[in-house]
Amino acid sequence: MKGSNDKLPWYKRLHKFLSKHSITIFHWIILISLTAYILSNWEICVSMQFFSCFNGNNILFIVWIVLIFLMIYDIEAKGFKISKHKQKEIQEKIDEANQRYNLETMSRQIDGMTASESAETQSQEERDKR
Repeated sequence: MKGSNDKLPWYKRLHKFLSKHSITIFHWIILISLTAYILSNWEICVSMQFFSCFNGNNILFIVWIVLIFLMIYDIEAKGFKISKHKQKEIQEKIDEANQRYNLETMSRQIDGMTASESAETQSQEERDKR
């Protein structure tokens, strides 16, 4: 699959990358620009005078904090989102558990079949001896 991606021109690979990661890139741009603004206007933004002196900087400060939590905990707007890395890790554990279960089941079936065959063989040998 990597070979097919290498055959594409650079601008199509760039477009594919940007379209795949556009939301993440957008979040980082907003976070960096808000961080620069908040740090340069720290006293104004932290004053938290919503009712006596509303100037919008307080809202930007709150949005900045929320955006940091969204980035850290990887939360979507309508609920919690498990990151793709965690999803892949969980799926691998589930697949491994399923594979182990299947192997154990097959092993029990084989043990049961060999036990019944050995019992049949022993009973047949006893009949032949009589």
